[in-house]
Amino acid sequence: MLYAVLLALATVAVWERFSDAELDVVHEAGAAENIYRLSQGLNDKTRVAVLNSVANYLKAAMNTDWPAMDRGTVGMGGGAAKQALDAIYATLVSSGEQGESTVISEMLRQLELITQSRRARLVASEGAVPSLLWLVLLGGAAITIGFTFFFGTESLPAQVLMTALLAFLIFSELLVIICIDRPFSGAVKVEPNALAAVLTDIESRPDSGSRFRAPL
Repeated sequence: MLYAVLLALATVAVWERFSDAELDVVHEAGAAENIYRLSQGLNDKTRVAVLNSVANYLKAAMNTDWPAMDRGTVGMGGGAAKQALDAIYATLVSSGEQGESTVISEMLRQLELITQSRRARLVASEGAVPSLLWLVLLGGAAITIGFTFFFGTESLPAQVLMTALLAFLIFSELLVIICIDRPFSGAVKVEPNALAAVLTDIESRPDSGSRFRAPL
């Protein structure tokens, strides 16, 4: 009974972590989209610089952050995505022309949301289940299945069927936990589709030409 509760709690915890990771990516993309929209209130030179930096960030996030999160080698201290974020901050802070202060202030708020969302997904990529809990889950599975042999029935086929069904149920839940414990790794993972959609919007601007097409 206690093992069943622990297994259920672990399943719920990793599922909530997976859902939160999806929301982090959506919020990150939404904030980038907002910066793209708000850039219409800037002068041409600043707008081009901001959109170019946002495009650089989105490409860096997809081309460097996602593979690193998949491999489990991600770091928050540097990388192309962080450099692109720094470039956006620098562009906005250095512009500061009169008449644009309100727009820039809101863009900085959206940029902070991007930063927070990126940090959240990098943390989520490390997984939610600690090593000690994995030991308890796997050990508890073996013990729980082993207990079924102490409750023998007169029918051997019924005993085998009962044990097999219990083992199937337990390992099915463990498989779910394994698959979604790291939201950005494995067969079931969060993809950067939301970021890609924003990048497509930026690059498809009628007046953009090749100016906002950051190198791969």
